[in-house]
Amino acid sequence: MSIATATSAFHYVMTVQTADGTQGTFSATVDLDTSLPGATRQDIYRQVRAYAAQQMGADRVAVLLFTIAPNQL
Repeated sequence: MSIATATSAFHYVMTVQTADGTQGTFSATVDLDTSLPGATRQDIYRQVRAYAAQQMGADRVAVLLFTIAPNQL
């Protein structure tokens, strides 16, 4: 038996600022399994925010901009 999954490509952009004022912008295209029950935009936001903080070498960051949308025209 095979389990069907539905993946879709999404593009995100997040701009963050650390406590000392350093800013960074992160963007990527990711394939997400949209068939998972309970998967939310907030889940992706939290993962990207944690990634951005890690890349900036900060415990926390302030999010100045976050957008995610299907990667299609």
